[in-house]
Amino acid sequence: MQFLNFLFGIGVVFFILDSAHAENLRSALSSAYRYNATLKAQRAAERASHESLPQSMAYFLPQISALADIGVSDTVLKHSNVLIDNDKNIILGGLGLTIKQNLFNGFRSINSLAVAKADILANREILRNLEQDILLKAIIAYIDVIRDHKMVKIQRKNLDFLNEQLRSSQSQLNVGEGIYTDLVQSQAQLYLSQAKLIASKANLKAARGTYYKIIGNDPKQLTWPKLPFHLYPGDLQKAIAVGLVENPAVVRTQYLVDRALFTVKISEGASLPTLNAQVTASRNYNKPTDGDISNLLSAKLNLKIPLYQGGILESQGRANKAILSQRRFELDQARNNVRNLIISAWTKLESARARCKGNQVQLSAAKLSLSGILEKSHVGLSTKLDVLIAKNSLFQAKEMAIQSRHAEIIAGYSLISAIGRLNTKQLSLNF
Repeated sequence: MQFLNFLFGIGVVFFILDSAHAENLRSALSSAYRYNATLKAQRAAERASHESLPQSMAYFLPQISALADIGVSDTVLKHSNVLIDNDKNIILGGLGLTIKQNLFNGFRSINSLAVAKADILANREILRNLEQDILLKAIIAYIDVIRDHKMVKIQRKNLDFLNEQLRSSQSQLNVGEGIYTDLVQSQAQLYLSQAKLIASKANLKAARGTYYKIIGNDPKQLTWPKLPFHLYPGDLQKAIAVGLVENPAVVRTQYLVDRALFTVKISEGASLPTLNAQVTASRNYNKPTDGDISNLLSAKLNLKIPLYQGGILESQGRANKAILSQRRFELDQARNNVRNLIISAWTKLESARARCKGNQVQLSAAKLSLSGILEKSHVGLSTKLDVLIAKNSLFQAKEMAIQSRHAEIIAGYSLISAIGRLNTKQLSLNF
C-alpha cells in the first residue's frame, strides 16, 4: 500500500509539473488562431462570400412560378334601358404554372459566375493575409514578453550587485581603507540601475497586456522558440520569387484583376440580344351555375434587342475598363510592395544574425574581463570603479545579446510572412 501511495504521489507531482509547463510558441499561436475575434469575424465574412456562387448559378436554371386567383363578378347588360342580361355572383378563378428559361443573355451569366468565383478567391486571400498578420503579431507579443522578462531579471541582478558594491564601499570608507569617489560612483550606478529596473518592469507589464489581447491568455514561463530555418528560402532572389507568387496581397490583387476583366465582359454583353423561352399552363373557370372551364397551354420565345438606352451601357463599359486598368496598376504596386517587404525582412534578418554572433563574442569577452578585474581587486590592483565599469559592460553585453536574439527571431518570422508562408500548415499548429 505504501508503494502504491508513493507511485500515486509521483504521478501527482508529474501532473502538477506538466500543468505548469512553459508555454511554447506553437501553443500560443494555436490559441491566437482559434480565439482571436478579428479572425472569427473575417471567417464569417469569407463564408458569406461563398453564397455568391449559388446565386450566380441560379441564372442558368429555369424560373418556375405558380399563380392562383379567385374572385366574384356581378355583370348587368342593358340596351336602351332594356335589361338584356343580369349575371350576379359569378365566381371567377384560375390556376397557372409558368416556366421561364434564359437561352442567351450576351454571356452575362457565364461572366457573372466567373466574377463570383473571383470574389470568393479574393476573400479567401483577405482571410489568409489576416491570419498572417495575427500570427505575426502573436509571435512579436510572445518574443516581447520573453525579452522584457529577461531584461527585468538582468536589472534585478545588476541592482543586487550594486547594492553589495555600495555596502562594500561604505564599509571600507568607514574603516579608512576606501575612497569617497568609489562610494559616489557606486551610488550613481545604483540609482541608474533602479531607474532602469522600473522602466523594464513597465515594459514587461505592457508586453504582458499585449500578449493577453492577441493570444487570449496570460503568458506562463515562456521560452525562446527555435528559429524556423526550414522555412527560409535559399537566397534573396528565391524569396522574392516565392513572395510574388504566394503572398496573399499579390494573389488577392490578381483575383481582383480577373474580377474586373469579367465585369468588363458583363458590360459588353449588356449590348447583345437576350433570348428567353417561356411555357405557361393555366386553367380558368367561372361558375354562375354549372360553370365554364377553359384550359390554356402556351409556349413562346422572347427576343429583346437593346437599341438605345441613353448611353448608359457605353458609360458603364468605359467605367469598368477604367477600373480594370486601376486593378492592373494595383497589381504592379502590390508586387513592388511585397518585393520591398521581402528585401527589408531579409536585410534585417542578416543584420540580426551578424549582431547575434558579435554579441556572443562580446558577452564572452565581458565575462572574462570581469573575472580578471575581480581577481585583481582582491589583491588591490584594481579599484571599485574598475569593477563597476567591467560589471556594467557585462550587463550591457547581456542586454544587447537579448535584443539581437529578439530581433533575429522577429526578422525571421517577418520574412516568412512576407513570402506568404506564415500559416497554420507551415507552422504545424495543433487544433
